Amino acid sequence: MKRLVLALWVVGGLIAVAPSGDGGEKKGKDKGTDGTWVLVAMEQDGMKLPAEVIDKLSMKLTFKGENYTVTMADKVIDKGTSTVNAKKKPHTVDIKAEEGPNKGKIILAIIEIDGDSMKACYDMEGKGRPTAFSTKEGSGHVLILYKREAKKKGE
Repeated sequence: MKRLVLALWVVGGLIAVAPSGDGGEKKGKDKGTDGTWVLVAMEQDGMKLPAEVIDKLSMKLTFKGENYTVTMADKVIDKGTSTVNAKKKPHTVDIKAEEGPNKGKIILAIIEIDGDSMKACYDMEGKGRPTAFSTKEGSGHVLILYKREAKKKGE
């Protein structure tokens, strides 16, 4: 359990902006991802983080253009940028953390967005980009699921 909570802290904002649909490489320009996304599930090395822990952490991911910010209980824990290659299936993502525990690192990932749901699988140990949205013991992969936060009245 401690290991999963630590992984959540380290992973922080390692999610990328989805492609804009032209099939090429994009730097997070898709307006469809702009806004706030809420963490709803997480798994690392085949172990799922319990829902009550996820609720307590109150983690959110906010996009504006190519930039992302991750907060936990309204405290900023990670910021950076991402580049998506939509020519690949699933879409590949290179994430560069500019603040937080992964500052200066490039994290390789894959993503998929379906309406107001987004999932991403990250290689946290530099073993190689994930090829599927799953984790297993010893893989070093982290799978995170998000739901888009409903806009408040007047936004």
